[in-house]
Amino acid sequence: MVRKLKVAAIGCGSWIQAVHLPAISQNESASLIACADTDSSRGRAVQQKFGIPKFYESYEEMLGKESPDLVLVAIPHALHAPATKQALESGANVVVEKPMATTLEDAIGLAQLARSKGKFVVVGHEMRLQRNVQAAKRMVVEGKLGRPYFARALYLRRRGVPATATFLVKELAHGGSVFDIGSHSVDAALFMLGFPKPVSVTGRTHSIFSTRKEVRYGYRTRPDFYPGPVEVEDVGFGIVEFEGGLSAYLETCWAGYIMEDTQQIAIEGDQGGVHVEGNSLHVIGAEEDYNTLTELAFSGQPGSVQYKEFYGLVLDAVQKGETEAPFPLCTVDQGVYGVAVMTALYASAEEHGQHRIGLPTWLRPQHQPEPPAATPP
Repeated sequence: MVRKLKVAAIGCGSWIQAVHLPAISQNESASLIACADTDSSRGRAVQQKFGIPKFYESYEEMLGKESPDLVLVAIPHALHAPATKQALESGANVVVEKPMATTLEDAIGLAQLARSKGKFVVVGHEMRLQRNVQAAKRMVVEGKLGRPYFARALYLRRRGVPATATFLVKELAHGGSVFDIGSHSVDAALFMLGFPKPVSVTGRTHSIFSTRKEVRYGYRTRPDFYPGPVEVEDVGFGIVEFEGGLSAYLETCWAGYIMEDTQQIAIEGDQGGVHVEGNSLHVIGAEEDYNTLTELAFSGQPGSVQYKEFYGLVLDAVQKGETEAPFPLCTVDQGVYGVAVMTALYASAEEHGQHRIGLPTWLRPQHQPEPPAATPP
């Protein structure tokens, strides 16, 4: 008989209510035992909504009194690393929302701590669950594109600056669109490329719409709308250089004068290319003539379905006593690579020049099983 795994949640915000807690609640091997939030009214409302036995205003107190097998961390970006650290020290495995940390030092520290505790950390990058992303990764791994030399990762919104202080105040967020939505593009590109080692970033950031309240989500409708100015960037872009000569262009924005919202990853090799957008995968000249273009359509997965699969994999790994996140989920070492790229972009923007990246040699971001073959439905 499979034992019930004890799960505790740090943070009771809208995203955790929308996707994380419903997926955990629907898994028969999991039992939500406690939640914590500094907003007691919101926390108690979540406690009642999901039938959680205990609520705490302090996650430190919760971790000291409870003994969860898995802890979910979904609080402001600046607090991800300290909360994840304390959860690991309590003996739990951890799912942490992106970004895993807001400094490279903290990210490396979490990787070291997870190793010493024999526990795993999963970073919340759900794009990896898309079948077209997995199929594109497999093509790269199998060498069907030849030698990749360039990648492009875009996550652009026409009008989508977050509404709440959590994302807009420097003390809480430490960064803007790059840490928020850009982190997904960075991770997906690294995932598809097989985690080449980044060596430098040259980037720029801008705060163009900091006083334009009308470009924020929920303007005049959300009760928690933050009226103050945006203290972080709404635009970020840069060139990443990797070992072996591969380069990548990254671009993200919460708002901009563009034709349409865009979320895409493209990889070009000397024998072919792939272009991921939405639920489609375009393969360009990978197996036939140079001019061949094939579109493969994959069924889309609503967020609720993605997270049900996500937590199925996570909870199965906890049951088995695994010490590393299973494919295709983001391992702690892979999370370090993503943080390295993003923090280097921020540093380059401040320095107005190329920023070099130093990473420990003991990191193993490539250490995951090869992806299974993926075919269109």
